[in-house]
Amino acid sequence: MTLSSWHVAVALVGLLSLAAAWGLRARSLRRNARFADECRTLDRWWAAIDDLPAELQTQPLRLTIGRIMYQRLKRARRIHPDHPLLQDQPLRIARFIGRVPRYDGRRVTGAAREQALAALNELKSLLAHSARDRLVSGADIARCEHNIDHSLCTLEFQHYRQAALQAEYLDRLPQAIDCLEAALRSVRHLDGAGADQRDVARRLEALRARVHGSTERQASGLPAHLR
Repeated sequence: MTLSSWHVAVALVGLLSLAAAWGLRARSLRRNARFADECRTLDRWWAAIDDLPAELQTQPLRLTIGRIMYQRLKRARRIHPDHPLLQDQPLRIARFIGRVPRYDGRRVTGAAREQALAALNELKSLLAHSARDRLVSGADIARCEHNIDHSLCTLEFQHYRQAALQAEYLDRLPQAIDCLEAALRSVRHLDGAGADQRDVARRLEALRARVHGSTERQASGLPAHLR
């Protein structure tokens, strides 16, 4: 082999070694990016759970979410099995699935309701992400989404009902009627009519009757003190 051929061979070996090193580095970067993504997703789950009121953390919801989080944890541990960020996750997930959150009987109102609505919408987004990754069955995802939609409707119903009470207190009956109608629309696709929905329906009819009666009295020209 001539000197020039020797130089070419050395250069080729160097290039191959450099390419192999680049390949290993790229693979390591991809793995670390996947690990970071799984950790961020777990953090998003926990943040949404922390903002979710106790009465909305039903057992079916906790079971499905817990299974999804376990799958996320497994994917992260395949990359870094002993990473400190993952050490307490199994016990934390198990406690979340097994606990029965305490409910104090108070309704979720004001800023707490807005926080709960944001948490539910975040959970829906995370479920869609999990469905794309096929972490659990489609049937489990569908059931969990149904539970979340039910909770969203319930909170929306409570919001409109409270707004109607405030409008009625201020003697803004048309606005109160609009709010009660919106409350009933928000739960129209739910199975069955609960006591709260029946109460809203009765209140709506009563307000409509009041407005109708007031309109008729005004049209009849009765004195103001009799209207």
